[in-house]
Amino acid sequence: MMRSRYFSAALIGLVLAGSAAAAQEVYTGPSVFVPYAGPQYNPGGNALPTMLVSFCGRSIPVQLVMDTGSTGIVVSPDVFQPCTENQTGTPGETIYSSSGGVHAGTWYDATVSLFDPKSNSAVAVAKVPVLQTTKTTCQPNARNCVATDSPKGVSMMGVGFGRQSADQQPQSWPTTNPFINVVQAVPTGGGAVQPVPSSWAQGYVITRSGAYLGLSAENTKNAAWVQLKQTNPPQPASNLPEWSGTPAEISVNGTVGAGSVLMDTGVSTGYLSAPGNATVTTVPCGTSNCAAPGTKVALYFPNKTAPKAQIAYTVGEGGAPVQPPGGVVVVNDGAPFDNTTHAFYNAYSVALDAVKGWVGFIKTK
Repeated sequence: MMRSRYFSAALIGLVLAGSAAAAQEVYTGPSVFVPYAGPQYNPGGNALPTMLVSFCGRSIPVQLVMDTGSTGIVVSPDVFQPCTENQTGTPGETIYSSSGGVHAGTWYDATVSLFDPKSNSAVAVAKVPVLQTTKTTCQPNARNCVATDSPKGVSMMGVGFGRQSADQQPQSWPTTNPFINVVQAVPTGGGAVQPVPSSWAQGYVITRSGAYLGLSAENTKNAAWVQLKQTNPPQPASNLPEWSGTPAEISVNGTVGAGSVLMDTGVSTGYLSAPGNATVTTVPCGTSNCAAPGTKVALYFPNKTAPKAQIAYTVGEGGAPVQPPGGVVVVNDGAPFDNTTHAFYNAYSVALDAVKGWVGFIKTK
């Protein structure tokens, strides 16, 4: 048997402290790090994290927004053209609930290469369908949407989970997520990309400076894990199931309710559905209403009694890097929910075990 240039990986059962019933694996490698593209991403500002990506083995990458609030790559024809061997595709669409935009087009199978912006070379390769969008329509009461039959400049790389049931994205299959369908990566010690070994743990860790693809002992060290619920069975193409959104208790002005949280790198404006009996004062903000200054928001994962992670801020008060830089739109259209924006990553890195359905929180240093 030939020895891989990757470190070998083993999974060892571990009972989490404070959780006698839940078991979580310890990962010992391998993984690869993909930095964000350029200094324009400021976790404390309105800019969104981007990555350099090329399609079909092409050497010149394009810049895509790395979006944990959706699943699947959605790009307009000026950004992506199908690979020559895959001219026939499948009709499809995706919905971005934050803007109200509906992007329709065609799914094409593609090889997707993720680049290190410093070396301008590929460090990981995934094989996933890519949605080339050729028409944009707008949902009723859309917040930020322009309908068009010839969209341009659409460049989103969705790497999130739990979007099928939680966010009106029925085609957000795990098989479209490039971060959990890695087939090649640069091995430990450097060099060209190679096929990943069978021990590769399909998952990722999102940080303030980039993403680790593949779970390892090092990139999951000190992680506090929360179990997700399986919402759809594994798909034959990847054998990866779909998981629920992240469970949490949400406190608004002291009133607490059980719901879910989306740690969304694809937006700079937060979205909040407060517990039903919470008192929330709002002020106009564009076409929406936002939480008024002084509104107190706290999140506890998975609950306030035994939190694995938690954040808190007061709207309008400085000094809290986890506060959404673009304000907090009050939605109140269902169960308690909070979209944290990318500001959450100022407090925690977030890991996902795409096979076993664990989400992990690692305090940002």
